[in-house]
Amino acid sequence: MAPLNRGAVIRTSYGTGPYTIVDIDGPCDCPEYLRSLDGDNTPSEPHYHLTCKGIYRPGLYWLNGYRLDGTSVWSDDRILVEQAGAQLELFT
Repeated sequence: MAPLNRGAVIRTSYGTGPYTIVDIDGPCDCPEYLRSLDGDNTPSEPHYHLTCKGIYRPGLYWLNGYRLDGTSVWSDDRILVEQAGAQLELFT
Protein backbone atom coordinates (compact mmCIF):
# COMPACT_ATOMS: atom_id res chain seq x y z
CA MET A 1 0.00 0.00 0.00
CA ALA A 2 1.17 3.54 -0.71
CA PRO A 3 2.04 5.53 2.40
CA LEU A 4 -0.47 8.14 3.53
CA ASN A 5 0.22 11.65 2.26
CA ARG A 6 -1.59 14.92 1.64
CA GLY A 7 -3.75 14.78 -1.47
CA ALA A 8 -4.28 11.00 -1.31
CA VAL A 9 -7.83 9.75 -1.89
CA ILE A 10 -8.71 7.24 0.82
CA ARG A 11 -11.49 5.09 2.31
CA THR A 12 -11.66 3.31 5.63
CA SER A 13 -11.93 -0.44 6.13
CA TYR A 14 -15.21 0.17 7.98
CA GLY A 15 -16.90 1.70 4.93
CA THR A 16 -16.50 5.47 5.17
CA GLY A 17 -15.13 7.80 2.52
CA PRO A 18 -13.93 8.56 0.00
CA TYR A 19 -11.94 11.41 1.46
CA THR A 20 -9.01 13.52 0.35
CA ILE A 21 -6.31 13.98 3.00
CA VAL A 22 -5.77 17.70 3.58
CA ASP A 23 -3.51 17.54 6.66
CA ILE A 24 -1.51 15.02 8.64
CA ASP A 25 -0.70 15.91 12.25
CA GLY A 26 1.84 14.03 14.36
CA PRO A 27 3.49 11.93 15.36
CA CYS A 28 1.97 12.01 18.81
CA ASP A 29 1.41 9.46 21.54
CA CYS A 30 -1.96 10.51 22.97
CA PRO A 31 -4.10 7.69 24.38
CA GLU A 32 -7.23 6.49 22.60
CA TYR A 33 -10.10 8.85 23.48
CA LEU A 34 -12.37 6.24 25.11
CA ARG A 35 -9.46 4.83 27.09
CA SER A 36 -8.64 8.33 28.38
CA LEU A 37 -12.25 8.79 29.54
CA ASP A 38 -11.71 5.80 31.84
CA GLY A 39 -8.67 7.53 33.32
CA ASP A 40 -6.06 5.55 31.38
CA ASN A 41 -3.76 8.24 30.04
CA THR A 42 -0.76 6.02 29.31
CA PRO A 43 0.81 6.99 25.98
CA SER A 44 -0.13 5.11 22.81
CA GLU A 45 2.26 3.95 20.14
CA PRO A 46 3.30 6.98 18.04
CA HIS A 47 0.59 7.75 15.48
CA TYR A 48 -0.92 10.44 13.26
CA HIS A 49 -4.23 12.28 13.05
CA LEU A 50 -5.65 12.97 9.58
CA THR A 51 -7.90 15.84 8.57
CA CYS A 52 -9.82 14.91 5.44
CA LYS A 53 -12.27 16.52 3.04
CA GLY A 54 -15.28 14.48 1.97
CA ILE A 55 -15.47 13.94 -1.78
CA TYR A 56 -19.18 13.05 -2.14
CA ARG A 57 -20.32 14.35 1.26
CA PRO A 58 -18.89 17.86 1.75
CA GLY A 59 -17.25 18.71 5.03
CA LEU A 60 -14.19 17.94 7.09
CA TYR A 61 -13.62 14.56 8.73
CA TRP A 62 -10.99 13.42 11.23
CA LEU A 63 -9.35 10.00 11.26
CA ASN A 64 -7.29 9.50 14.38
CA GLY A 65 -4.64 7.09 15.58
CA TYR A 66 -3.09 5.80 12.34
CA ARG A 67 0.40 4.83 11.31
CA LEU A 68 1.60 6.17 7.96
CA ASP A 69 1.10 2.68 6.47
CA GLY A 70 -2.66 3.09 7.07
CA THR A 71 -3.04 0.75 10.06
CA SER A 72 -4.60 1.89 13.32
CA VAL A 73 -2.69 1.81 16.60
CA TRP A 74 -5.96 1.34 18.52
CA SER A 75 -7.92 -1.27 16.51
CA ASP A 76 -7.94 -3.48 13.40
CA ASP A 77 -9.17 -0.55 11.26
CA ARG A 78 -7.22 0.33 8.11
CA ILE A 79 -7.10 3.20 5.68
CA LEU A 80 -7.20 2.12 2.05
CA VAL A 81 -5.52 4.40 -0.49
CA GLU A 82 -7.53 4.64 -3.71
CA GLN A 83 -5.40 7.24 -5.44
CA ALA A 84 -2.02 8.50 -4.26
CA GLY A 85 -2.14 11.92 -5.94
CA ALA A 86 -4.48 14.88 -5.86
CA GLN A 87 -5.85 14.81 -9.44
CA LEU A 88 -9.35 13.66 -8.41
CA GLU A 89 -9.59 16.59 -6.00
CA LEU A 90 -9.26 19.00 -8.93
CA PHE A 91 -12.53 17.78 -10.42
CA THR A 92 -14.69 17.54 -7.27
